[in-house]
Amino acid sequence: MNKFIKKSTTRRVALGRLPVVVALAAVLGAALPTAGYAANEAEASVAAEAAAPAPIQLKPLNVQIAGQRVEVPGGVSSDGDSYVGLAFLSDKLGLKAAWDGETRTVSVSSEVKTMKMHNESSMYELNGHEFYGVLSPYIIDGSTYVPLRFVLEQMGFHIGYDAAERLIIIDPVQENALQLVNETIDDSAEGQTITIQYPQITGWAHAEASDAINDFLKQRALQAQTDAHALYKEATDGLSDEMRKFTFAATLNYTVTYNQDNKLSFYFDTYQYTGGAHGMYDMEGHTFDLTTGKELTLQQAALGHPDYKQIINEEIDKQLAERDYYLLQPFETIGDDQRYFLQDDQIVVYFGLYEYTPYVVGMPEFPIPVARFGESSNR
Repeated sequence: MNKFIKKSTTRRVALGRLPVVVALAAVLGAALPTAGYAANEAEASVAAEAAAPAPIQLKPLNVQIAGQRVEVPGGVSSDGDSYVGLAFLSDKLGLKAAWDGETRTVSVSSEVKTMKMHNESSMYELNGHEFYGVLSPYIIDGSTYVPLRFVLEQMGFHIGYDAAERLIIIDPVQENALQLVNETIDDSAEGQTITIQYPQITGWAHAEASDAINDFLKQRALQAQTDAHALYKEATDGLSDEMRKFTFAATLNYTVTYNQDNKLSFYFDTYQYTGGAHGMYDMEGHTFDLTTGKELTLQQAALGHPDYKQIINEEIDKQLAERDYYLLQPFETIGDDQRYFLQDDQIVVYFGLYEYTPYVVGMPEFPIPVARFGESSNR
């Protein structure tokens, strides 16, 4: 795994795991100057203060776009994640970058997507959908640098890497001809945060299939709302009115990981806080066939391979040995209902908190190339 475009294989406990009200408070205090373009002196002063000490080491990145190699401004964080100057997105990829001084927000837009972000905050907004990433944009010397892989994958690009050439390869992805509209349920009150976001498909040619998926997603959101109220009642049962005003949070959000070849894959992020040292979170992966509206099993995603479990088990054993995790119990095999999602050309299987590893490890993810299940891929 190269240090320039490293992809995390473990869900880190990031800002998105905190109650939404706490996360928003951190975001609203952030300032961001122009996106790699000319900034006025006041904005440059703010940038200089925010950039010391520099969170990333600036160094040019070797990038290939549409078969052409270019050297672009960028940097690498101490964790090995690559960042790119925001102006590059406009100059080389045809995206539009803009700075809103009133809201102190940078936006990056294509014909169908607009992503908004704030300095040193892992809060992002994509077409009205608010979510949290592991990485944050940073300001250094008056210019904005964004996490290359994270931002470009969200904007519809595939990121590859040639280790021998130390070359980052960026290619546009042919996404499904549909739009994902964000829906929000905010049922918050004093002492409790209940927020739910879920996607709805519009503009898809297979209307019957998208209607079935949309109904599933809506019902899942409504169930999350019902569960949140039940959890709040359970957590506060027997408490006085004053004691009920403690901070309670139950949130449901989502991350789209694959939107190609008539398939849509994503996972719901759930978070619950009822007091104590930390809250609990989970992931709920779903992968749909957009032509039928039906959810794909793990074996179907693995090209129907009869020995898919054995292949996945071998990959997990190999990756566990490489990571040298402390295991709460030995790993033997995945189950029939093993959770997963699609990402790039991989099936990512994952395990919950405390299932095999301590809380500090998070939710370990294990990417398995689809090519492991056969020479030809239906994806």
